[in-house]
Amino acid sequence: MRDKAPSGRNELEYVADILGAPINQSTAGKACVPDDSPYTTGGIGLLGTEPSEEALRHCDTLFIVGSSFPISSFIRNGRCEAVQLDGTRARIGLRHPIEVGLSPMQIGLTALVPLASPQEERKFLTVLKASMKNGGAMPG
Repeated sequence: MRDKAPSGRNELEYVADILGAPINQSTAGKACVPDDSPYTTGGIGLLGTEPSEEALRHCDTLFIVGSSFPISSFIRNGRCEAVQLDGTRARIGLRHPIEVGLSPMQIGLTALVPLASPQEERKFLTVLKASMKNGGAMPG
């Protein structure tokens, strides 16, 4: 997947592939990345999945892309470093403290791709995806 940076919807999966990171979906963003994506761990919130909640509880860095979902309550100790990309500047930092805010989203993702350090370690993503296959139950 890393051969060429794609445009549009595929950029989220491209960045997730580079970082070896899961993609959590808010209800409003569910149509952006399909449920069968190798990076999607399902939704977050009342209708969310346990793997998505685990991803937020254990992440050290968070990309918030086009969402104003109140995720801080799901993040361990309510804090992790965050980069937010949003088409509406007024929403940047609205629900979580942000280190870097970029708008519009497409330009932000394109600008971040060359700065991302490819991660070969996939344990975090692998455990979350295995949990999805196991009906959402996290291992031991």
